[in-house]
Amino acid sequence: MLPAVVLAWLGVDARLHRQGLGGRLLAQALRDCCEAGATFPFIAVILDCTGEESRAFYKHWGFNELPGHPYRLFLSAARLTAIVEQD
Repeated sequence: MLPAVVLAWLGVDARLHRQGLGGRLLAQALRDCCEAGATFPFIAVILDCTGEESRAFYKHWGFNELPGHPYRLFLSAARLTAIVEQD
């Protein structure tokens, strides 16, 4: 078994959608994952989507589908590092 980070559901109240809060929440979670990777190395961040809208949101951030699981997405540790360093 390969080491991976699994993100629990992240969400923003529906009344606050489209205000950039989801992106900020995910960005902070990814920064935290990257920092944790210095102590506990992993190969990917994995998460489950609740539907098409969340799937599109995470794919916009560079997440890809795990083969055979269209609503389980992953972001490689290398891609994570690139995203965090870009910030």
